[in-house]
Amino acid sequence: MAKVNDEAKMRLLNEAFGAENYLATAYAVTLPGYNVFSMFGLLGVLVGEMVDKTGFKTRHNAYLGVTTTGVNVVILDGLNNNKIKYAEKFNFAELEKVVALDKKTFASLHIEKGGKKYTLQMAKRILGAKLATQKEDASAVVAKINELTSATSVA
Repeated sequence: MAKVNDEAKMRLLNEAFGAENYLATAYAVTLPGYNVFSMFGLLGVLVGEMVDKTGFKTRHNAYLGVTTTGVNVVILDGLNNNKIKYAEKFNFAELEKVVALDKKTFASLHIEKGGKKYTLQMAKRILGAKLATQKEDASAVVAKINELTSATSVA
């Protein structure tokens, strides 16, 4: 399986959403509220991959980019990190709640939209990945989201 990297991050974001002006980008993983599929090992992961069409019900690699109007998220295919499984644009105007936190070892993004909750976590250090500035990128994503959502009154 290909390793996540900066080149693929920008290529897949542009492939899914066109050439946008990103204020910050980072690698993330989706964190499901409860991942029942992981309890069944590899078989559960394979079944979860087939059942979960969006990538938010099971743990998936993702890239995200912050624009002035929202957050673009590209969920990577569970079997191929160079293939898009799902892409979604979270426009700030449509969000019910946004919480972006910057911790010592990770940053996180919690979004509520249409009564559904989405969680993305950005580790600041990833072994084996070719992400030159992931630590700074994760912090920049949180800073930009907090700056933009405070200006648009998204709680």
